[in-house]
Amino acid sequence: MPLSEASGKEIAKLMASWTEKMGFPMVTVTSHQNQNNRILTLTQKRFIADGSPDEKNQEWVIPISVRTSKKSSKLAKDFVLDSKTSKIVLEDVSEDDWIKVNVNSVGFYRTQYPSEMLNVLQQPISAKVLPPLDRLGVIDDLFAMVQAGYSSTVDVLRFLKSYEDETNYTVWASIHNITAQINQLVSHTSFQPLYQTFIRRILAKIFIETGWDSKPNENHLDTLLRSLVLQRLGTYGDESVFEEAKKRFVAHVNGTQKIPADLRSAVYRTVMSHDSETYFTQMLQGGNLFARLITSITENYASEEMASEVEEFFKDKQIMGTERSIQQAVECIRLNSAWLKRDAESGFKRYR
Repeated sequence: MPLSEASGKEIAKLMASWTEKMGFPMVTVTSHQNQNNRILTLTQKRFIADGSPDEKNQEWVIPISVRTSKKSSKLAKDFVLDSKTSKIVLEDVSEDDWIKVNVNSVGFYRTQYPSEMLNVLQQPISAKVLPPLDRLGVIDDLFAMVQAGYSSTVDVLRFLKSYEDETNYTVWASIHNITAQINQLVSHTSFQPLYQTFIRRILAKIFIETGWDSKPNENHLDTLLRSLVLQRLGTYGDESVFEEAKKRFVAHVNGTQKIPADLRSAVYRTVMSHDSETYFTQMLQGGNLFARLITSITENYASEEMASEVEEFFKDKQIMGTERSIQQAVECIRLNSAWLKRDAESGFKRYR
């Protein structure tokens, strides 16, 4: 049934399926061709991040939207999935046409595609035919499938090549989150150098676009994208980025050329990741630089254990001009810890 034709009673049923159940669903899509039409089979189950089975066998009433290459600017299908499995017919859609489920990623569910449907989606992503939210949604869902054990890490790495021409900051921010988690996974393994070389190649084109310096009339997202790209290239061992970051860092410390505020985090992290002892000493010479480093390193900490560890580390270290930053960092960690604990006991549990 098209969502626009749903009655008040059906809308109430839809809302109840979301407010009275824990978690959220994943929709697995398969397809086959019937002459000129594509037949989709959609099957729902609860999405559990570690891939474990849903013992309650829950079902939701899920608004489903579909876009295809035949009708890329409008919906090809709009209906409600209110059973475990349902079939839909997409008329005049060939086996070579791409299909995107969950248009603009507005639906609160994960989508799992078979490899042949993912392969066909690579071209509209690379050519940016799909809008940014759809480009983001495909890679985000695929990585969720990898984490849950439904797909392999190789699948997401292969698919990342579709984003070499990406220019949207929001999409790159999602890619950054994915590649950072994989980098952490392969750290201290023999695979890490190969992985970092691969990611540097993925970032090569957007780095040519962003460069180091701001351009006339660029917007705030362009500025954020430059910083993100430089941070990632620095983290993943790009020598040209390191050399430029080192040059800018030395000039900043000497007072000859200040680093723009939006690039400081990228520069600090890059030089520290390559030669931490040398640049740590220089950071100590400028309390304001070291203060920024403290904030940069601790901003994602969120446990009482980490707060205590930071306090203990700095207890016997007198670093001029950093006392307030250390105190604020510890306070921020404890606030994050309390926030995480509070929501873990209430709201977050609903989204496991």
